Amino acid sequence: MSTETTTAVAKCANPEIKKALEKYMGDNNFTLKKVGNKLGCSESMISLYFSAKPVGDLVSFEESVIDMIAADSRKQELESAFFETYAAEQCFTLFDLIRSANDVGIIYGSPGIGKTEASKQYAKLNPTCIRIEIPEWKANRWGLANLLYAQFDNRKKKVTEGKCEFLARKLHHSDRLIIVDNAQRVPLSGLRWLMDFNDATGSPFALVGNPEKIMLRLQTDDALSSRVGLCKSISADIKDAEVKRWLFAAADRMVQMMWPVAFSDIRKLAHESVLQIGHLRRLKKQISHAIRLTESPAWRKSNDAAFVYARSLLVNMGGE
Repeated sequence: MSTETTTAVAKCANPEIKKALEKYMGDNNFTLKKVGNKLGCSESMISLYFSAKPVGDLVSFEESVIDMIAADSRKQELESAFFETYAAEQCFTLFDLIRSANDVGIIYGSPGIGKTEASKQYAKLNPTCIRIEIPEWKANRWGLANLLYAQFDNRKKKVTEGKCEFLARKLHHSDRLIIVDNAQRVPLSGLRWLMDFNDATGSPFALVGNPEKIMLRLQTDDALSSRVGLCKSISADIKDAEVKRWLFAAADRMVQMMWPVAFSDIRKLAHESVLQIGHLRRLKKQISHAIRLTESPAWRKSNDAAFVYARSLLVNMGGE
């Protein structure tokens, strides 16, 4: 009578994928929890993967890792289409001016020209800079405090200290620029809090967003409106030859990054699109829709037609 024996085969991580994941986490300063959230798994699963004790479907897990890294790489390349523009250069200069003067400044301009991406890149290149993006549900003074508080390691916070006291202590005379994106969402009480925080810490603030709403609120209080040391528009006048030149150059980069096979087919059409309200942001949406359309048999060989049809889907889109 023969006896069959079975041998358990240990799961082994692909060393190249493991190395790529380690580099990806290091480059982005991601924790195990952050990567687990992006992959839809627990941080313990990531930990076991690195400790050579992977659990679950290893093949599917590593395919997800490859997809995540590739998707983020494409996203970073696409952001450079917004970043390498004349508008971004203007933003950088203004951030530096606000920072050197320890002032409060307002930066505004047409939606979709790259103000948000410029602020992200500036914060990335200047690690002491703090950038917060304001959602509607965190626009009040308590929301602002919570957004700033989340930027710090709070484990050494004094037990008797509130969040605002902690922030005031951490930032007192630090001269760290604080960029507030979507600042038009901040109500008057929140703007008062920012001005008081500037007084208490000396930290300069750059308010990025729609100037009409910000100034309308500030003008109701003379003491507040006089506090703004700089208010500058980022030019996007399409009648200006220089503006058209950098918009066309950015449009070319965006098409080459997102849809290189269609570049020769849609380049001129992309130039037309980038001059419309929404500019680069609108063009990005249009290209994304056109790519999806060409994945169906009806549009597969008609890149330019799909791109034109995608434009019609965006007729009522635009604005911030």
